[in-house]
Amino acid sequence: MNKLQRYKSKDYSLCVDFPVEIIGKDGIIRHYSFEESIGLYQRRIRIAQMKSIVDEIKEAEIDHCTKRIAQLRRSFYTRYGWEAFIFHEETPDAIPNEVLGELSAYFRRRFGCGIHTQRAMLTLLDMSEDLTTISVFWESSQFLLYVPLTAAGSQNIKDIFSLHQNTNHTENVLDIVENEDFSFVLTSLDANTNIPTFDSNSETQSHSFLEAIQAIHNGNLLEAMGHFILAIDENPYQRGAYWGGAILAEQLRAHGENEIILTMARHYFPKDVGLLLRLSACKIRKMDQTIDDDVEGLLQQIEAMDPNIDVNLLYYLYSLQQKQHFRAKQYWKRLKHSKHPNLDQTVYWLEMILRRRRVGKQASFIFFILISLSFFNLFFLIFLPISIVIFLTNERYFEEVLRRALRGESYIQLSLIPSSDIVQQLKKSFSETSH
Repeated sequence: MNKLQRYKSKDYSLCVDFPVEIIGKDGIIRHYSFEESIGLYQRRIRIAQMKSIVDEIKEAEIDHCTKRIAQLRRSFYTRYGWEAFIFHEETPDAIPNEVLGELSAYFRRRFGCGIHTQRAMLTLLDMSEDLTTISVFWESSQFLLYVPLTAAGSQNIKDIFSLHQNTNHTENVLDIVENEDFSFVLTSLDANTNIPTFDSNSETQSHSFLEAIQAIHNGNLLEAMGHFILAIDENPYQRGAYWGGAILAEQLRAHGENEIILTMARHYFPKDVGLLLRLSACKIRKMDQTIDDDVEGLLQQIEAMDPNIDVNLLYYLYSLQQKQHFRAKQYWKRLKHSKHPNLDQTVYWLEMILRRRRVGKQASFIFFILISLSFFNLFFLIFLPISIVIFLTNERYFEEVLRRALRGESYIQLSLIPSSDIVQQLKKSFSETSH
């Protein structure tokens, strides 16, 4: 309820300064650009929609993030709109300031207005409830900007371009910007007109990635993970960002965030065996009482894609969680014969805990034998409850210790895959070409 009260006390009418100061869950204040802050709150909306939490809290979180995004857009227009563009006549009141804020950021980012070049001159050509058409004059070039205000407006744009394809006045589409809740299209009637060369989008996409690398060098792993997540939001086809975020999330015991990162990675890189392997390991770490049937499907998919990958440990742990002890014993034998230096400590730890489990079972068995010899006399009433208590306590202890070791809630967090060294994996992912 405290969270609900905090949301209700927020004042969204204030004008925000940029870069934006946002306090993370760890209490650390970080600075974000306009694009990064918008992406951060949009991501929080997506995560809230995925969570199985109380409806009132979920709706409050989504409402807060939505209002915060609107506040950021209005603030950016107030701060930088005057140097990004100017309307030939008065600024139309019917265009929301939130839309003008996004346009301000776009002209600064794409055209360099207010940074490298003069501001753009805008003329309102047509405006309806669903769609706004604006003429853009910038230096010696002229463009048309279509800004849909509703879903019907987006469909109107498609209809317009479909109509133009059947005429001699086909427009040249130069740029399409699509956000979670906002989009627009930039075109030109001149086929020789090129898109401006001040696009800093590639720099914006790599900025968070580079910040993450720097944070790793500085030893700030939590901050680095946050930058990797921002890099994914900026460009979901950055394989290295998924690798970096997943590895750091595992090290920081942030298994919920790790599953979200790797689930997204599975969508964009369905054939990356390494990422699928980490996703299956993450699901096994998170499985407390519930059983995820997707894990076995993932492991079978991994084996089909790369038969050389050793997944015996993951199968063993999955079988234990499924209460399939005979199957688990078979995978344990295979695991003992495989040699993976990175898994030596895990196997050694499991051997110790399994030895303790066997001792507990033997003690329970001894009391059971004593029960049998007692021929249901007074000793039967004494030894039977003791035998049951020893057996159940022993099993619960084993399951709890294993759960804590998988999740890293104790002094140790078990390694589950053959190669999990941070430096080695990051170097490998960074050397690959990001899509």
